[in-house]
Parts: sequence; structure tokens; C-alpha cells
Amino acid sequence: MKAVLTSVLAAAALSAAALPLSLDEIREPVIVGVPPIYAGHDLCTTADGAIRHYGQEMHRGKVTRVYVESRDGGLTWKTFPADPKDVGAVFKSPWSDVWVGFTNRDSIDPNRNRGVFAARSRLGPGDTAAELVSLGRSDYACTRLIAIPSRRRWLASFVELTCRRDGGYGAATAYSDDDGRTWRFQDLPGVRDVRRRNPGSARDHWYCSGCEPALIELKDGSILMCLRTSGPHAAFLRSTDGGETWGAPWTDSRFWQANTRPEFLRLRDGRLLFVWNNTQLLPELDPTLTPQGERGVAGFTNRDALHAAISEDDGKTWIGFRELALSEYRNSVDWRELGNDDAQEKDKSVHQTQMLELAGGKVLIAYGQNVSTRRLAIFDPAWLYETKRMDSFRQGLAHVSHHLYLRSASGGWRGWAGHCAWNRIPGAAMVLNPDISLSNRGDVLQLGRLRDPRLYSDRAGLVWNFPAAKKGAASVNCRIVGEGFRFTLSDHWMNPCDETNPALQPVSEKITSTEAPCRRPIAALKDWHNVAIEWDCAAGTWRLLSDGHELRSGQLAWVPAAGFSYLHLQTLAEGNDPDGTHFRNFTMEARK
Repeated sequence: MKAVLTSVLAAAALSAAALPLSLDEIREPVIVGVPPIYAGHDLCTTADGAIRHYGQEMHRGKVTRVYVESRDGGLTWKTFPADPKDVGAVFKSPWSDVWVGFTNRDSIDPNRNRGVFAARSRLGPGDTAAELVSLGRSDYACTRLIAIPSRRRWLASFVELTCRRDGGYGAATAYSDDDGRTWRFQDLPGVRDVRRRNPGSARDHWYCSGCEPALIELKDGSILMCLRTSGPHAAFLRSTDGGETWGAPWTDSRFWQANTRPEFLRLRDGRLLFVWNNTQLLPELDPTLTPQGERGVAGFTNRDALHAAISEDDGKTWIGFRELALSEYRNSVDWRELGNDDAQEKDKSVHQTQMLELAGGKVLIAYGQNVSTRRLAIFDPAWLYETKRMDSFRQGLAHVSHHLYLRSASGGWRGWAGHCAWNRIPGAAMVLNPDISLSNRGDVLQLGRLRDPRLYSDRAGLVWNFPAAKKGAASVNCRIVGEGFRFTLSDHWMNPCDETNPALQPVSEKITSTEAPCRRPIAALKDWHNVAIEWDCAAGTWRLLSDGHELRSGQLAWVPAAGFSYLHLQTLAEGNDPDGTHFRNFTMEARK
């Protein structure tokens, strides 16, 4: 019997998307479907070329295993029930006719003991008679499986499903040289000196010393691993013997990452794709602000933006640093309950990813946890090479982060809602533009401040991504009616309401009506001004301009290794400022 998506949210997301007629039309990310579980290793291709993503849904009050399938290259998807004996995603061996995958036995039959099992199949996904090989380990789940043709070896990574005493989850690897019949399993040591405190925090946040590893074979035959840690930057390890041993870990300041899962994909033309959350946590707050007075409450406030970069030299340099996705319901006042049922992950985020390369070099990505944020999307890697961006908000604030957090139960207090689940309200709005006549009145973006004791912070902000550049200019067309705003450039996403970290960025300047004069009452279009910051990372300098005239300049407080990729604007008002600042557009352009 054909299954249907049980979530109204999922159906609404698809009906709102204008699906392209062909893969050739796709450049920037386009949502095409909703996977039935958050991504791990459940996305695969079948022997006859269909694409599947396994998972589960609620049907008639019971949790039921299902899969979604596409037979037109990922453009459209249908949901089907999965046979209880179907082990799910398996992957074709490059050197034999065997398909190999991993499963936890209780995901097939809840009445059987839990454990991690390798699956060996002759038929591929859908095989109900696949051989299961126990690895003799419980409480682990596979996060990545890659084939190493040069060694005729399978290499898998795992996450420990039980929390260690240090507060983190562990990682492990296993390899097989006989097409999955036997495996050598090894635990990985934690990454030392992982920061427990986010910049600007006065207390520790949720700690993770390394779990959910991503794996990729480099062109020199070595294996690169990236681990999820508590950050603030991505941690990497390398193996020169096919995963038997691993060198000392290191961090890379180009990639901000805290408690989110990374992922790699090798494209057919040899380029390397990296997907991660290039984001920073909100500084730790006073635990008395939460209902349970819990520590670590801000530990998951960096999961609303997902990023991608591409490398042409096997990871030495990277291009892009662009937002692949923003949580579509990131401003929702019912975020904690949104999309929940007994089959759904309660955490809400746009991390947890898996990718496949499609025809014509397009990439299919599965991302997100709860169905409210879980998506299948397609994009063209060429989109990562763009060198400019403009947003005039004609399609609203789809590409701008501006949410504020309501005081909510959080941290490890999961219950019906997950630990990534603070409720939110919008921090900015589209308002009437008085410059335009009533017969043809348009809207402008407004950033002000309304004091609200329900919020952790009511200092509203705007966060906007652009292609990373080591030299360039970012400009806002604005009219300051109220107290003005702080103009910050960064190399990563920050929470819009983050009051601490803007001042820690390479350049962050206050803009008031002195720099962008506005007559009151508002009288004419000439009250609008182009306020820009130009930067040059090679020289380590910046300039602030208003309508092309330099206001001030200086040295970057520190030089971002990948250049700048974010604009962060935040109200300067200390009290109510309902007028605030109006914006007509944001623009950015890289320079040589």
C-alpha cells in the first residue's frame, strides 16, 4: 500500500516550492522533497538507478518503516512502506557484485536485541534476504561508509549512542578487507583541548570531544576525517594506512563548527565538497533564565544555517562558504512542538547531512532533523563560485536570519521537544515605505527594538550571508529614523540577538544618523544612504563609507583565513525604538 507523508509541514514545504522542469534549470539550492528520517547513511541508489532514503513515519498510530524514492533524478519523490526484512541502504562495491551497508537490528525488528550490524546483499536496497554480520558492539550507529578501491577496503565511522562521563559522545571506525564479512573495530580517542566555552561566554556549554565522523579519501590515498566537537572550529584527523591508525587531530579556523555533524562528497571531476554548519553558539546565559535552571542552555543555538564550500586542490583552499539552507520555521513561536509525533526526531535543526552526485554534476543533499526542518534539496556546485550577491527583500526575509529567543525549557530537558528547541519570535519586519505613493506602496525592511521580558535578549539583529571573499565590499541602503545600528562583518553565522560577539569580530562599527543623516519627519528619498564597509584581508585593512565618502578606516582586529562571508546588523537602541532603521537592499561584491 502506498504510504503518504504524515506531516502537514512537509506537504506545505513542497507545495510552496516551484519545482524545476529539469536538473539543468537548477543552480542555487531547490527543495525537492522531505526524507523520512534525519540523514545518516540512509540515502542510497538502487540497482536499477532509483534514489531512495529510508526512514519511518506514523501510520494508524504506529511507527512504520518507509522509504521515499525518486525515479526522475531526484526531482520528485513518492513514499512507500518498507518490508520489515529490508535492511535499508546498502552501497555497491566498486570491485565485486556485493552491496554493503550498516543497520541497527532494532530498526528492522524492535523485538530483537539492539546492536550494530553490517549488511551484505547481492540485490541492493530492498533485499529482504541480506546477510547480517554482527560487529559485536552495542549502542553504536554508523555515520558514514566509504569504499577505498585502491585497497579493496570498506571503511565505516560510528557514533556512540550513550553519553560518556565527560558529557560527550564517542566515535569509532571499522574496516573490512573481505567485502563486509569481517570487520576490525576500534574506538577513537577524544579530541583534546576542545573548547568548553564559547567566545563571550562566562560559563561552560555542552561538551563534545568528538563524535559523528565524516570520512573521505584524498587523492594521495590518505583518509581525511572531520569530527563533530564542541568547537568552536572543525576538528580533523588523517590516516595514511586506510583507517587502521589515525594521526593527531588539528582544528581549522576557516570552519566554525560546534556540536553539529560535518560531511564530505567527492565529485566525479575530482573536486571536494564540504558541508557543515559554519556557525557560532550564543554565549552561555544565566541558567536562572530557564525553567529548570540548567547549565549549558545555549549549547544548540547554532543550528539554523547550513553551509557548503568546494575545493579544487583537495582541501588546501576552499571556495564558497555559502548558506545551503536556513531553517524555514526559524521564527516560529511553537518551534518546540512543531512537527512532533512519536516517529519524529524532536531536535530541530539543519545539520545531519548526506549527499549524492546526480546527472550533470548536480548534488542532492538530505539535511535536517525534525520534519519541520528536514529536507531533500538539489544544487549546482557552480553556485558556490559566485562572487556577488544582492537582496532587495522582494521575496521577503527568506534569506535573512532575524529571530529572537523566548525563554524555553532547553538543554538536556528533552521530553516532547528536543534540545535544539527554543521557541522564537521575529526580530525584524517588512513595513510600509512612506516614500512610495499610497497607490503603489511598497515595503522596506525595518530593524528596531521592542523591549520584551519574555525573551533572553530583545536586541534585534539581521544576519545575511554572501560568497566568501578576501577582498570586497558589503553595502546596505538604509535610512536611520531611530537610534541606529552596529555594522559587523564576520566569517561565520552568529545569532541575530548575540550582544557579545559582534565586538569580537574583525570589524564592527556603530552607524547613527551622524553617518547617515535623516531629517525628521521623513521627507524625501534623499534621506536614504548607501553605507558600506570595504575590506582587504591581504593588507589587513577596512574602510567605512557613506555614499562613497570615507568616514573612517582601520586595521582588521584579526584576519579571517577564508575572508568575510557574513553581514551582521544589530540595533543600538537600549530602550524601545519602534522606528529603528529602514533597509531597501543588501549588496556584496568581491574584488581582485
